[in-house]
Amino acid sequence: TCALPISRSLTAVYSGDASRTGSRSTALSQAISGIATTTVVSVTPASSTYGTVVTIVASVGPAGSTGSVAISDGSTALGTCSLTTGGTCSITATLLAGARTISARYLGDATHALSSASTVASVARASTTTAVVTSATPAPFSSSVAFTATVSPAGGGGSVAFSDGSTPIATCSLTTGGTCSISTTLLSIGSHAIVATYSGDANLQGSLAALTQVIDPIATTTRITSSANPAVYGAALKIGRAH
Repeated sequence: TCALPISRSLTAVYSGDASRTGSRSTALSQAISGIATTTVVSVTPASSTYGTVVTIVASVGPAGSTGSVAISDGSTALGTCSLTTGGTCSITATLLAGARTISARYLGDATHALSSASTVASVARASTTTAVVTSATPAPFSSSVAFTATVSPAGGGGSVAFSDGSTPIATCSLTTGGTCSISTTLLSIGSHAIVATYSGDANLQGSLAALTQVIDPIATTTRITSSANPAVYGAALKIGRAH
């Protein structure tokens, strides 16, 4: 056997008889194509959210087709499956967000020709939750305060913008673990509404979280000193103070 389509060079030879000489024909190139096939592909569920495992099923007809089917998302290969006796095969995959063009290409066999099909699956961006914590509250004025944001699910890209109410503080990029941190010494004395806003990315939606950060005045101590204690009545004393 060999892969179709193929081409064969055919020659006819006449042996001749008592009154006729033999002869040979010129070569004839004979093309032989495979039996035409039809491929159908489906994605279940057809509409999903990023992170959902979908099942991609390819069906090839007519009955008796054998071999394998290559499945791809655009130009990205997702996998290959072997046809069952019923002419179907499937794979599972997690698709990126967006309108995904899923293609199935039947690779043919010794007697059946190649064929392909495609369908579009819709994948929505997944929702996220953001949490934010502070290194200390209350914290003394002019001390360094760190804020850490954690975005779930982890693994997304993008950044987190920290603000004091509507006033920007700083922005950091998420790590692969879904966290990032910033620190500041610029908060004034009082109560601050610290907001951490995750930007989202191609597969994940944005989200935000907030906390109240309290900045206290710097603590002080005062002490008083005397030049003599105890002192004699009527004697001069020198009184001092220190912070």
